[in-house]
Amino acid sequence: MLDEELERGLGEEAGRVLTQWSAQQHLRHRLDRWFDNGRTDAKVAVVDRHDMLRGRSQKLVLKLDRIPDGDPFETEYARHHVAAGTSGRFATRHLAKLVSDPLPVGDGWWITFQSVAGTVGEFEPVAALLAGFLGDGGVGCDAEQFATVCRRIIRGVLTGWAGEPQIEYLTVPAFLRLHLGYRLAAGRPLDMLARSSAHDAFALLREDSLTEGMELAVPVGRSHGDLHVENALVRVRPQIKPDDFRLIDLAKFEERAPLGRDPAHFLMHLVARSLPTLGEGQAETLPHVLLDTADVRGDRLPVWLRRTIVDVYKAEDDWIDPSGFGTDWRRNRALSLYAAALTVFARSSTRSADRPWFLRFAEVAALTFLEPAGARRMLPPPRRRSLSAPERGPEEGETFIVGRSGELALFENLLDADGPFRVLNLYGPDGMGKTEIRRRMVREARARGVLACAFDAVVHDGTPAEVLQRFWHSCVGPTRPPANFDVAGDRSKDSDHHLTAAFGEMLETILDRGRAVLFLDSYDDAQNLDRWVRRSLLATLPPQVRIVILGRHRLTSQNAEWADHADRIWMRALPELTEDDTRAYLCHYGLNDAAVANRIHHSVEGRPLLLALFRRLAENAGDWDAAVRLDHHGDRRLIAAELVERVLRTEPDFAVHEALEKHLDAPWISPATIAASREIPLEEARTLYELVLRHAFTEEHPEGVRVRPVIRSLMAEQRENVRRIDSGRRD
Repeated sequence: MLDEELERGLGEEAGRVLTQWSAQQHLRHRLDRWFDNGRTDAKVAVVDRHDMLRGRSQKLVLKLDRIPDGDPFETEYARHHVAAGTSGRFATRHLAKLVSDPLPVGDGWWITFQSVAGTVGEFEPVAALLAGFLGDGGVGCDAEQFATVCRRIIRGVLTGWAGEPQIEYLTVPAFLRLHLGYRLAAGRPLDMLARSSAHDAFALLREDSLTEGMELAVPVGRSHGDLHVENALVRVRPQIKPDDFRLIDLAKFEERAPLGRDPAHFLMHLVARSLPTLGEGQAETLPHVLLDTADVRGDRLPVWLRRTIVDVYKAEDDWIDPSGFGTDWRRNRALSLYAAALTVFARSSTRSADRPWFLRFAEVAALTFLEPAGARRMLPPPRRRSLSAPERGPEEGETFIVGRSGELALFENLLDADGPFRVLNLYGPDGMGKTEIRRRMVREARARGVLACAFDAVVHDGTPAEVLQRFWHSCVGPTRPPANFDVAGDRSKDSDHHLTAAFGEMLETILDRGRAVLFLDSYDDAQNLDRWVRRSLLATLPPQVRIVILGRHRLTSQNAEWADHADRIWMRALPELTEDDTRAYLCHYGLNDAAVANRIHHSVEGRPLLLALFRRLAENAGDWDAAVRLDHHGDRRLIAAELVERVLRTEPDFAVHEALEKHLDAPWISPATIAASREIPLEEARTLYELVLRHAFTEEHPEGVRVRPVIRSLMAEQRENVRRIDSGRRD
């Protein structure tokens, strides 16, 4: 039997099962308080159990949770049972005690009970101490006490639980697989990001050749697996006792794991809780101190944070140094921090605003690990589509984007919502920045662990089979697809449908319970794909997959049959930039003169392309005011044409100007094509290509880059006008 508040909080099915079981056991359960943090689906409560048969009462922690992937050997109960049975005295002193057998609720859900030695009310999570001295409620605590508590917990985990260091010799890929465990399994966010993202933060996960021949001496043993400030309780009443702590939530416990995992994850989780309180300069300093506590910039950090980092590392050193493997441990610390940073980055509870910090830190930690004794071992450049041309994928754009908050909010809703909407259609004329918005959305999706794949109909001219093949390679990398995904077979409409169904099944397997978003850009140029997208792709994709379609025209304007799907589509016209947006963009690039900014705004009239051209012209001319002096006003195309002509005329490197002109009609530009057209060595062509690659007039292409369609059109018009003028002069 149980009270109404507990039954209501557990939900109808779990409440019914627990009520019936309690009656059979002659038990009564009463809610003391809910104990969950809202960051997982699990429900945790402190309950009072009254055993009417034996005449005793006990305060317990009740947890309602689901079995991961339906595997009973992977439940928290099963792992806790192993930990308690193999950890001897440490389990008695520092682990919660399992009470009763797990109670099945149905559909993979189970109820478990645990007791905490001592009075539950005397213990609080370490997070409560952190909140206390940060002035956010919690338990009263100062910086020294907090650092001491953290040091004692890490010392206890290493000395009392793991025991004497036991060394195994591992390659770096093996170390990372052991460190990240299930998080790196096929279809998990880190696995998908490692396969699909060119960001250097994932280089160690995808490039085994980087660490070829390296062998690590690694202490391996018992690991909590998810040690952080909420899974460690410490006695705080009547006073704080750092040595009297309890570890809870052993769902990730492993008997064989790198022992650097728990301290590194503890610190990374602490960082995740602390970043909102740090200034920008402190956030930039933090990676240096985490990787080298002797860094002089440590004085910029809050005293409590620097002291905690130093104390945690001291607990590690005190444990490892007697074994003689201290140098190896400290060398591998950067690799553990790297893995822990990616773990926190991929957690759904990590703030979106903080994810970029963890990516940057992972990249710095990887470089630190690869630079022993100052010998630099560079991370590779982003993956390449060909040997001759670096890829500039959709997630690589560095353009500063202003405004578009409405579109980005709509995109987040599309990813998060469980309603009927599956498609987001963004449309607007050329020059409205659709491609840049797509790049931003791809980055946002991947930062949240959502699989993101992009197809641009202008850059890639493809059949449905070729589109699916490109999506497939984005999902799982350059591996051979299963036999039922035959892109080289019969090319009939029926085969396209079967191929799409096979792709949907594979995607559902890869995603498990995760999400994905497919981008179809320049959709106006994909008329051969429209029927297939409407009738096949939308019908066969798993429900957790979303589609973003970008083009010049509204979908229902392109084809009236899209109206049949109107209840599943959000359609939004891209608005022009506001005056505040224009001013923010110009200020970002160094223009603080309000009068000049106002003149530019009235010239561009909210068109992002014109704004970018003004910026390029100002960079070439070295003068914003000179860039504003236009001969044309009011006609956007004439303004754009004049800006293009002036940008080319003021281009500081004539070779870049010439390369753009010579390749205007070429399908793409690469180092090889530049070398051939200018008759120069390939190495010299590569240097010139790097300048063309970053030019405002170019965009990605599978073989390199190409001139943007709008710019190509304007340059072609100018070339034709010059030809006519020259022809008239000759006549």
